[in-house]
Amino acid sequence: MDPPGGDCLLDLYDPNDSPEAATPINATITRTARLCAWDDEADWWTFTLTERSYVGIEVRFTKNAQDVALELWDQGSSAMIGRSEGGAEIQVIHELLERGTYTILVERVAGNPTYTLETYALSTATPYAPPDGATRVFCPRFDLDDGYTDAAAKAGVFEDYGLGTRRTAGSPTAC
Repeated sequence: MDPPGGDCLLDLYDPNDSPEAATPINATITRTARLCAWDDEADWWTFTLTERSYVGIEVRFTKNAQDVALELWDQGSSAMIGRSEGGAEIQVIHELLERGTYTILVERVAGNPTYTLETYALSTATPYAPPDGATRVFCPRFDLDDGYTDAAAKAGVFEDYGLGTRRTAGSPTAC
């Protein structure tokens, strides 16, 4: 028997239709899921950060006759951290988050959208400096077309420099 909505089939992660039934994910993942108008208005996801991190959440979908809203919630305080809606083919939230557990809501607004959920967590912890005083600094640049990368080379910024070294004209700059 076909579902009331026609050929819109539930995804592998259902039921995840409430915060209590949220599908656990890693803080950095890519998942493809679907929302059906007849019985699947929302998908909930949950992840835990073990350290303070910059977090990016992207939901991509086909813009024609489809739309979703994206929310990020702090599970400990039950407070909404951010909401993204009304985009052409992507909803995005970027936040600096403390250690803890967080919940993501992807909500159907129009159509039967198949969407891709991508999450990224970049630690803010400074790496231990080796004896020679140099360290590597990750310079994240958010590029919504290609994901999150160390864009230092693309931006002409180099990431290696000595912690105790003064930078002079022509020397590499930090992020």
